[in-house]
Formats: sequence, structure tokens, C-alpha cells
Amino acid sequence: MDLCAISVLRCTVVFNLTKTGFNSHIYTATALTDMYMNFKHQFLYSELKVFDEITEPNTTSINVVVFGVCQNGCYKKAFEVFKLFSEFKLRPDSVTVASLLSGCDISVKDGQLIHCWAVKIGVETDIYVATSLVIMYFNCKQPLTASVVFKRIGRKTVACCNAYVTGLLQNRIAEPVFKVFKQMLQRSAHDANTVTFVYVLSACSDNKNFKFGLQVHGLLVKVDLVLNLLVGTAHLDMYSKCRYWHRAYDVFKELREIRSLITWNSLIFGMMLNGKSESAIGLFIMLESNGFKPDSVTWNIMINNFPHVLYTCVVG
Repeated sequence: MDLCAISVLRCTVVFNLTKTGFNSHIYTATALTDMYMNFKHQFLYSELKVFDEITEPNTTSINVVVFGVCQNGCYKKAFEVFKLFSEFKLRPDSVTVASLLSGCDISVKDGQLIHCWAVKIGVETDIYVATSLVIMYFNCKQPLTASVVFKRIGRKTVACCNAYVTGLLQNRIAEPVFKVFKQMLQRSAHDANTVTFVYVLSACSDNKNFKFGLQVHGLLVKVDLVLNLLVGTAHLDMYSKCRYWHRAYDVFKELREIRSLITWNSLIFGMMLNGKSESAIGLFIMLESNGFKPDSVTWNIMINNFPHVLYTCVVG
């Protein structure tokens, strides 16, 4: 549905609600606010206007606005709306806290303030709030605090563990990744999902952790994920970075029917990384005959290595 059609539909809905008087009804107004929020920036002003007309908002209606303005990047406005909980003597809940924490550029100071609120209202260990806190602290470059929050979580979900592992790797901390992964496997071999394996393989992309990567390969065969595109590409990348280019090429061949351009780019880069310039050039030439077109990543790989490639071709 295009913007013009949405505008017509919006006007029709608002007109009918105003005509019947339902626009002042708390549940109807909340639903209307939520509808505007789903259209992102286009109707943010309309969302706030509908909300302002609610004389006695409840926790749900405030949560809808807090989440909506956060998703639109208006974090200062979100905190202004958050103050209405005190004004109307309402109690924020886990949804409120998780919504406020969803701001990707939230400051440490604001994050700590929200964390204090989570403790105050007793939702600090709620799985959604705790996961949001972990992500927030990692984004704010506070890995130690993120780890403390993670350890306090009782029943950790796969999503929670993946968020923690992702944060560790973003902060260039690899060792705890393996501990978390082992704990997940102790609960069930199927507790880890595709995302988990991709990040664990990424953590194995150096010779120090290569043996663990081999064990992960065996587990992938066991849980029938060895031919998954994302996992296979991550696997290929791990072998390349550990200087086992021939193993990377073997994985590439196994992915024959499901390769993507990312898979091709990963192997071309891996060959360049391992000094196999001629093989990389051969793969580059084969790319289009296999139904793919080089993208900016492909060209950057070739251009950045061109002096070395040219030298190899001349000397060879």
C-alpha cells in the first residue's frame, strides 16, 4: 500500500471514529496510536496528537507511544512520555523498560537510569528486559556490566544467549563465547540455532581456536546444519582465516546447490588471504557463468589485492 492510499485510509478511519465518538475511548485511541506508529516517521506527529487527546492514559497506551517514538529515533521524547507514569500514578512494566532500551544510540547514563527503574519495579531478571540490558551495555562498550547482567538471568533463552555472544564478538572478546556455547549444548544439542553456530564459527577464526572449530564442524554434521547456507559460509570463512584454504574450498564445493554471492565473495577473499591469487582470479571469472554478478564487495576484494595479483601474474 503506497503513502497516498494509507493517507486516504487514515483519514477515513479517523473521520468515522470522531463521528461515532470512539476516538476518545482508551482502547480505540490506543489501537489508533499503535496504527500510526507502524507507519514510522510519516505519521509520528499524528500518533502523538491522538495520544495527547487521551485524558486518562493507561500503562498500555503509554507503552505504545514509548515504543513508537523509540523506533523513530526520538529518544528524548520517549523519556518525556515515560515521565507520564509518575504524573498519572501508573506503574511501568517490563514492556516499558525493554522499549526504552531499544534505542541503539542510548547513552550509558540513560541506560543505567533505565536499569535502576528495572530493579525498582522488579523486572530486572525478566528475560526480555535482561536481554535488552545486555544488548544496551554491549552497545555502550560496557562488556563487564553486560556479563554481570547475563549471569544473573535464570532461564536463558537461545535469543538471550545469541545476544550475549554477538555482543562479546562485537567487543572483540572471544573466549567466553565457547563457555556459553558449551552451556547451551549441555541443555540440548538443538538448543543452539543457526545464528549461534555462525557466531561461534566466527570466534574460531584464528589458529588458537581452530581445534574447537573442528569440533563444531563435527557437531554441525550431527545436527544436520552442515549444508545450511549461512552456517556453511561462516564455516568456509573460518577455514580461510585459519589458513586452511583447501578445507574452505571443500566446504564451498559442498554448498554447490545453495551458494550465494556472499559465499563466492568469502572464498575469493579467503584465497587472496592465503596467497592463492590465481585461484581467486579463477573464481572471479567463474562468478558470472554461475549466474552471479560481482558487487561492490567483490570488486573491493579484487582491487585491494590487485597489486599483489599483478605481481603474481607477472612473476608467474
